[in-house]
Amino acid sequence: MFYSKLMPISIAQRLWLRSIGDVTKPSNQNEPTSMKKTEKQQIEQQETDENFKKEQKLRMDILKENLQEEINYHEGEMKRHKEAADHFKKEIDELKA
Repeated sequence: MFYSKLMPISIAQRLWLRSIGDVTKPSNQNEPTSMKKTEKQQIEQQETDENFKKEQKLRMDILKENLQEEINYHEGEMKRHKEAADHFKKEIDELKA
């Protein structure tokens, strides 16, 4: 998955991604194109496509939000660790003097 190369994702996110399945294509993609559709079927198909797009956007928004929260957490941890490292470097310098 492309996002796992950018940043490791949590187990909960992996499980969530598995549970939603493949969000890149609608479920009716394998339908034969040679079938003639009635007007009602075409309207239903359009509604299905619209619902799919809305659901896909919602899932992507949730995923982006979760990843941003994880980024913020790790950036905070990096800041905290840098402050701790600076503190110990200062202590070492004081001991040398």
